[in-house]
Amino acid sequence: MAEVPLGLLIGLGAMAGVALGATGVLLSGMAAAGFLLLDTVNPRGIRRVMMAVVVVVVAASVGAWRGTPASPAADPRLLSAASAIGTVRSMPQPGGRLDTALVTLESATLADGTAITLDLPVLASFPASVRANVGDRIALGGEFTPLDGLAPGYRHAVAGRQAAGVFMGYGATLLATGSSPLRPLVNLRRTLTDRIRRAIPGDAGALASGVVTGDDSALGEETADAFRTAGLSHVTAVSGQNIAILAGVLGLLLRGRARRMVLVHALTLVAVWAYVGMTGFGPPAIRAGIFVSAAFVAIWLGRRPDFLTILALTSGGMLLVCPAYVASVSFWLSMAASAALITVFGPSTSGAHRWWVRSVTALVAAQLATVPIAIAVFGTWSLGSVPANLIAAPLMQAAFPLCFLLAVCLLALPFAAPPVALMAELPLLATIATATAMASALPASDLAAGGIAVAMAAAIPCVGAAALLSEDVRRWGRRLHRAVGGDAASIVAAVAGIVAGIVLALLVMRGLVR
Repeated sequence: MAEVPLGLLIGLGAMAGVALGATGVLLSGMAAAGFLLLDTVNPRGIRRVMMAVVVVVVAASVGAWRGTPASPAADPRLLSAASAIGTVRSMPQPGGRLDTALVTLESATLADGTAITLDLPVLASFPASVRANVGDRIALGGEFTPLDGLAPGYRHAVAGRQAAGVFMGYGATLLATGSSPLRPLVNLRRTLTDRIRRAIPGDAGALASGVVTGDDSALGEETADAFRTAGLSHVTAVSGQNIAILAGVLGLLLRGRARRMVLVHALTLVAVWAYVGMTGFGPPAIRAGIFVSAAFVAIWLGRRPDFLTILALTSGGMLLVCPAYVASVSFWLSMAASAALITVFGPSTSGAHRWWVRSVTALVAAQLATVPIAIAVFGTWSLGSVPANLIAAPLMQAAFPLCFLLAVCLLALPFAAPPVALMAELPLLATIATATAMASALPASDLAAGGIAVAMAAAIPCVGAAALLSEDVRRWGRRLHRAVGGDAASIVAAVAGIVAGIVLALLVMRGLVR
């Protein structure tokens, strides 16, 4: 059973256990049994299958034990709070005029003037002009909304941060400056964002800063709506794509300058993790950083990295360490897209023509893989998202390295920044034009009225189409044909396992909108 991807199944089992509890344990065991039976049907092989299923079930049971921790209960008196004082615990995330961060409230003043003492984490928004940083103590004037008062999608995002609710601070005052090793990363992000926007004006500059620092808050409202409608919001989201391009560019630049590959990888990892930190340690960025690190470790050990297994183990491990990620929509969207890209593109892609065809196919598969989640959470979808991504992908692949080069120039070689900014601006403007044109030609359809049923109905053809595009699925189909031949019992077992896996995925998707 050397070819059986046991690591892949262990990672998926851990994710199922955290997301679904006992149901995930049962379904992951069934899915593992069906999948592993594709490998062999002889008696000795059956014993190996059973041993492997036990390992997967144990991983799922550990995930179920970790579970999703309950969010802290909000003090009902906060509903009448007029102001509060707290300490910033996470890196502030920019959002235009307001920054958002996890803040531990220490006290609050109610509308009648009563002061109460608290120790409650909330997701707080406050004016960006305050320039609050990690560890700072701030006074907020505004209103509090508990989790049950938020829309389902936003509620899950807030719960994923282990917050009791949202405190909308319309006014804020910095009371004391704190200390944290994360403060320099926040300052670096703000400095780069300001310099990039000065170098490239308008929406193109906001898009460039989104690529480099994750801060696209300066995008005009119409442009931002066009990106959402055209399914291009991920362009400025810090994801595996940004980090993969960064790692690839660094690898090419350093290859001829370092005598040992270990040094190239070490320097690349330093840059990758610095980027992950500067952009706020979001779940997709953390997973991409771990993914790159694990791939390098495999190379150091003389083994070819199995990217799908690394993705599953990384995602499962993240949920075991921080079960709250199970409520993060970005976690599942980026994982679905990454899995589709990996399984369709494949490590064996070679030749310019084959590489181009596989790139286009992988982009289509990634879009299909995320459609059910997008419908379930956001309630809208546009048919134009597929052609929009096919057009925007090569443009942004050209823009990404230029934007990163611009950031380096702005920090170290400011005299070289203007020509680099001009080159980066061209593909950025073309991407904005693509989003605007597609959003206008093919507006998003409102599917919210259909609820989760519409998302589940969309999942079957979307997953099926993505599977048909996958090299891995075709490979395992050939193995199924060779292994079971006409053995009806084995075919039934394999199909039952596959169905269990689909049901498991649908249940996880349903949990995102509960």
